[in-house]
Amino acid sequence: MMDGSTIAPPLGHNEEVATPGEVVAITDFAGLMGHRPAFEAAHAGDPEAGFFLSWPWLEAVLRESAQDWVVLGWRRIGAAGFDAVLPLAKTLRWSSSRGQLVSELTSAGRQGMSDRGGFICALEVEAVALADFARYLSGVGWSHLSLRHDAVPERLQRFANSFEAPEYQVTWP
Repeated sequence: MMDGSTIAPPLGHNEEVATPGEVVAITDFAGLMGHRPAFEAAHAGDPEAGFFLSWPWLEAVLRESAQDWVVLGWRRIGAAGFDAVLPLAKTLRWSSSRGQLVSELTSAGRQGMSDRGGFICALEVEAVALADFARYLSGVGWSHLSLRHDAVPERLQRFANSFEAPEYQVTWP
């Protein structure tokens, strides 16, 4: 798409919520601005979403960020708004211990000195949306994913359990 967002094909179903959905990857500020109503609707639908995942906070942080970032939105097939959002910052750094470049994904909400980050998600689609985010991220190149500052540890656990391949190592602080 011209606005810096791409749509992944439908990713499937979940036994708890048989709702097919799609992941939209927003990678530039113009694309993010175009999805503001969808983002705000998702935030309003999540009782666990706090200020550091709100539009005013993330819009300001991502606009000024020197890092690359991606905002993943999940929506039901055919819907305009998002039911779930996962804002991520992308970093590429040299790992002395590995002797190679490593790519890291972290919560974008934490870029502005905040203490929390994580997901925005409507409770009724949480299981399928988090599983679809995990499947989407499984197809993207990264070495390390850190979301340890999510305000909802149960949500983070469910997301971590959605990574199916044995090459994903999950550690808890």
